[in-house]
Amino acid sequence: MKRTLQALALVVFAVASNPLSSAQQAHWRRIDLGSSSLTLNGIDPVFGPFGEIHTQYNGALGDYAFYDPASGMQIVAPAGAVTAVSAQAVAGSYTSRSGFDIQGFQWWPKSNQFFTFQPGAFATMITGQLADGTVEGWYDDFHFKDYSFIDTPVLDSSGAVLYYIIHTFAVPNATSTQILIANDYGRAGTFQGADGSWSGFVERNGGKLVTLSLPKGAVSITALGADCYAGFVTRGKNQNQQQAFERCDGGHADVPIRVGVGGTWIKQILPSGDLVGYAQDANGNNFGFVWTR
Repeated sequence: MKRTLQALALVVFAVASNPLSSAQQAHWRRIDLGSSSLTLNGIDPVFGPFGEIHTQYNGALGDYAFYDPASGMQIVAPAGAVTAVSAQAVAGSYTSRSGFDIQGFQWWPKSNQFFTFQPGAFATMITGQLADGTVEGWYDDFHFKDYSFIDTPVLDSSGAVLYYIIHTFAVPNATSTQILIANDYGRAGTFQGADGSWSGFVERNGGKLVTLSLPKGAVSITALGADCYAGFVTRGKNQNQQQAFERCDGGHADVPIRVGVGGTWIKQILPSGDLVGYAQDANGNNFGFVWTR
């Protein structure tokens, strides 16, 4: 089944070049954790905000993968970002020491195991983690094609990881597929068709895969909740016009979300329905936000 975002484009891009109104500004609050640059990928009720933060660590100023519980900020890896955190494992991606490629990682604090994932030629991105520790994401090859994976850990009786069962995932007839979000509601992302266009997809647990297309534009789904999903569309000669949106079940109109000057990325839909993500300011620096209904 295929749906179109053509109607969405009329709503979204009508506001893309306009300043934020006072009503729009009242919908969201800024989160920067005292940093000049924060990529906020989510907020966990126990482990707090997580993502990538520009900060000082062990005497070195840089960008670090982090999560921030009430007990104090935890740095997981340099030059990286945490994309999922739970009581048993922390997952994300980081730049290798050589600086040549980006690798996925999963850290199991209880057993003190740190695993890297690097099937990609230049990038392996872990973009989601399920309750059982399964990680999902995508990687590239030397032919500029992208492939998605689902890796499920097998644990021993103490909870330590023995190995991973590896599966691949692809949208039917796609030349590239990127899982951009995976959680216990399902998975979603973007894919490239045979004509070169990029469309979004959503596959809820137990449901059919739904694709979303936009004429002369690209669609990416980056957040998935119980009844809603969110992402962004890009258009323009160089795909340089970006606008975030949210769509919910029940026939409600799509909601354009605009926080930043340079772009807005929604990364999480909280149980309350609030949206979590990051945006860019006029100087090109990232900051986190929570958009409240």
